[in-house]
Amino acid sequence: MKKLLTGFVMGLALFLGACGEGNGNRGADGYQFIEEQYVQEQFTTEVRVYDSRNDLHRAFRAIASEQGISSDEIAGRIEDIQAFSELSPNGTYCRVHIFHPEVEYIPEFYGHEFAHCVFGQWHKDNATQ
Repeated sequence: MKKLLTGFVMGLALFLGACGEGNGNRGADGYQFIEEQYVQEQFTTEVRVYDSRNDLHRAFRAIASEQGISSDEIAGRIEDIQAFSELSPNGTYCRVHIFHPEVEYIPEFYGHEFAHCVFGQWHKDNATQ
């Protein structure tokens, strides 16, 4: 079951994640910080918490499909999705999707998604870590 913690709804751009090559810093999540899209210090945040990995993946499929991402592309990466975020185009709104820590405690991915809220799309592509 999803739990809405805070926030409001508006038009969003979906940012999915894996990291490209570069000289940035690599975190515990295996991703490398390449370059910020922007630096946003004030924004509205909403967090959705899912009770299972399947529920998180179901939400990802639905949102990615709404954003025009093909079924083949979704199927090719769904098992790697640990968390994901949605950002408004101007960076003033961020929705982070995570599963409950009782499912699996992965704070490095919570931090990864929060970094998207602050820095936008900071890794280059979705193909490599």
